[in-house]
Amino acid sequence: MDWINVQSRVGEFTQACSYDRSGYGWSEMGIKPRTSKRIVNELTEILKMAKKEPPYILVGHSFGGLNMQLFARTNPKDVIGLVLIDSIHTEQYKRFEDAGIEIPIMNTTRFLLGSKDQVTQGMPEDYKDIAYKLVRSDKALSSMFNELRNMHVSTQEISTAAKMPNIPITVITHGKQVWDNPMFKNMEEIWLTLQTQLSKSTSKGKLLIADGSGHHIHLEQPELVLNEIKSILEKK
Repeated sequence: MDWINVQSRVGEFTQACSYDRSGYGWSEMGIKPRTSKRIVNELTEILKMAKKEPPYILVGHSFGGLNMQLFARTNPKDVIGLVLIDSIHTEQYKRFEDAGIEIPIMNTTRFLLGSKDQVTQGMPEDYKDIAYKLVRSDKALSSMFNELRNMHVSTQEISTAAKMPNIPITVITHGKQVWDNPMFKNMEEIWLTLQTQLSKSTSKGKLLIADGSGHHIHLEQPELVLNEIKSILEKK
């Protein structure tokens, strides 16, 4: 349901598919550990079973963006473009650590989901109750914490994978300040530097800053995502 503001509108000009990763939404719990490599393998099988033939434009948000990077590197002939929305960068945790910024990536009491209004911000009102219920389920929490515990493994899997194919990549990053706590000093600057680097993964990359959005750009400014998908299709 995170993609409710994007998928239906993309479906007006091309086929648009979204799915719940294992453990989220209506999907069953997946095999652990939950790493990008395992997630990409599962997505590859899903596409085959659903008979969704390539080429694909991959659109991923946050950790989903990391997974889409690995999919493109693993299946270079099947992907014609990437739209990465506030995506994780493979070096971000090291850069944060080097700057003395402590980011919780373990299952601890410090890591708590936000309120219903925070978690469902940007969603149509009719979807908010069920979305919040699903994200607070035991399987979703278990999957999230397992992904976090294995984040260093996932970033290493990307770092050691084949080179990114020279395809169009649009990196859309938040324009509103997300980290305003003093303990996260310089985090915004580091994030923007890494997002800029990500946009230069190929000679056909570009960076867009969503001035009106925080982390969930696809919910707050879906037209930015739509326009980039259209742009890649036009270059096909």
